[in-house]
Amino acid sequence: IICFHADSFAQPMEPPSPPGTTPFQVLLYSGGREVGAEAFGPVLESPVNPIARINRQVAEQFCHCLRPHLPQVALALEQRISEFTHQQAHFCQGEELAGLDIFFPFDPY
Repeated sequence: IICFHADSFAQPMEPPSPPGTTPFQVLLYSGGREVGAEAFGPVLESPVNPIARINRQVAEQFCHCLRPHLPQVALALEQRISEFTHQQAHFCQGEELAGLDIFFPFDPY
């Protein structure tokens, strides 16, 4: 949804939201470290690194759609993608990836 409606997510929301607040600011980064339960930014910053675990083309398209509106966020996500190796995934129990290489509940479409 974010990829297909990035331009809409970049538009200011209607009151009662603070003036100039966009859905991107609410969902991703509202300018501070405290975010609401609806925020998606903490998921993207997770040590599990979900952006690097999904299909690479999908992840790159997600970053491409964010770039015009949130260039710093897109750059940070692209860096997380490029630095990721499957050897970093050994935080799961034992040496098994617990299926995270096949499925992760994150899909920016």
